[in-house]
Amino acid sequence: MQLQNLVEKNCIKVAPYRIVDQEGKTQWMETIITDLRNDPAIDGIVCNARVVTDRVEQELKIKEHLERFNAVSKATSDVIWDFNIVTGDVLWNHGIKAVFGYDVLEVDFQWWYDRVHPADVERVTGVVNHHVEHKLSRWTSEYRFRCADGTFKYVLDRGFLIFDEQNGQVLKMIGALQDISERVAYTKTIEAHNRRLKEIAWSQAHLVRGPLTSILGLTELLKDPATEKATRESIIAYLDRSAAQLDETIKAIISKSHDALEGPIS
Repeated sequence: MQLQNLVEKNCIKVAPYRIVDQEGKTQWMETIITDLRNDPAIDGIVCNARVVTDRVEQELKIKEHLERFNAVSKATSDVIWDFNIVTGDVLWNHGIKAVFGYDVLEVDFQWWYDRVHPADVERVTGVVNHHVEHKLSRWTSEYRFRCADGTFKYVLDRGFLIFDEQNGQVLKMIGALQDISERVAYTKTIEAHNRRLKEIAWSQAHLVRGPLTSILGLTELLKDPATEKATRESIIAYLDRSAAQLDETIKAIISKSHDALEGPIS
């Protein structure tokens, strides 16, 4: 089929194919065929073939990884990744597009590093480096990861380190990113709700106590038969102001209580 294209194109590249060499090993070959029949010096078809076994086997391994990742992704919403420490390549399953909007499957370490929130990246890499240094296989970390649209999502990253049994050097890391943005947002809502409740409790313990204490003290003075008329009039004026202050404080507490109860807690 490909040779038929030689009529229209003067040069074609034949897809890699396998041969068995003299030692009985299977090798992948790539051939470029050039039609030089119009060249008087050649007057023929030239074939240049080369061994591309390493490249093809690497491509097949990548394809195998991606197929495995995509099979796993059907059973989980996590974003699966595979980081080859030796080559620096990072493979992702299709979850990288579904969760973060990126249309990539193979990148390098710097690509990931550039998308971790600047306030989180040193902490996360510190966690990984600590586990590498102390030969600890499993690590977890929460951080913010930038999506293709520029927004950030909170993620839980769980990694597993694979070490060389002979020299103890780390060869590979595999892991999974889980989007925990909704959980983090809910936690922050709960924390804000608790802060409002603490403010209400403080208001009840301090702001209400002030005018209430004044009212109780002034009331005792009014009960005293020895209190003169002029003093009584001043006490009543103080009572009015204290009562008004207490009323405003209670209204503020009621408003905060209403906001706390009506907040987005479900």
